[in-house]
Amino acid sequence: MSTITLPNSIISIGNDAFWACHSLTSIDIPSSVTSVGTGVFSHCNNLTEITVDSDNQNYDSRNNSNTIIETATNTLIAGCENSIIPNSVTKIGDCAFGGCSSLTSVSIPNSVTTIGGGAFWYCTGLTEITIPNSVTSIGFGAFGGCSGLTSFKSRILSPDKVVSKSFFEPYEPSWIINGAFYGVDKNNCTLYVPQGTKDIYQATPEWSYFFVNIVKVPFAPGDVNYDDECTGSDVTALYNFILYNDSSAIVNGDQNGDGEVTGSDVTAVYNIILGL
Repeated sequence: MSTITLPNSIISIGNDAFWACHSLTSIDIPSSVTSVGTGVFSHCNNLTEITVDSDNQNYDSRNNSNTIIETATNTLIAGCENSIIPNSVTKIGDCAFGGCSSLTSVSIPNSVTTIGGGAFWYCTGLTEITIPNSVTSIGFGAFGGCSGLTSFKSRILSPDKVVSKSFFEPYEPSWIINGAFYGVDKNNCTLYVPQGTKDIYQATPEWSYFFVNIVKVPFAPGDVNYDDECTGSDVTALYNFILYNDSSAIVNGDQNGDGEVTGSDVTAVYNIILGL
């Protein structure tokens, strides 16, 4: 097992730079690095620690997240088995966790809007994953080869708009028609979707391959922004919708069942939080 500390003379780390370095356990990225390619730690299954020098102006590993994050764009470029995706990250880059078979669980925060192509490619140790409603784009092969998945929970309300097959679209061979989920055993993986969206998922090619096991999930009481809990953030989402017509976080606004979203729904959420 080995630790690598790159010298300050290094300014660029190319694509697949440490491909299948199975003995690599930790790595330090110096302040001199200005460019990091895709898939730099693909198949580095024993890598558990990634640190970026705090003086680096282009990349960081904020919150001790064991990741490389492009600071200006909040894009997670590379991760490992022990990575925690900070809630300031907006994009998980192409092949960020590619081939990380030792990754057994991951939490994707509501800040993420884009999951890049091959982001979790062949993460065979993953058994379940949840995609937040904030995600608006999923790249080709994002979960390709994740053969261990048995539970896939999607909170996305418009599934027909988020899956991309752009890498291979001119050819469209039958074996990649699954797009983002090729290689997932869809007969043994249950897809959980928001209530009221099951028909959309079944009608969208990339998602419809789960047709054997698509289950709709009812909204939890008070869960306005569909993050699986009722907290002050749901009150904030309601206020923003009512005062500013901001529908970006609204999923389940009518909490009192009167067919409209008003101040009385805010009261209903408060009552749920307080246990009244």
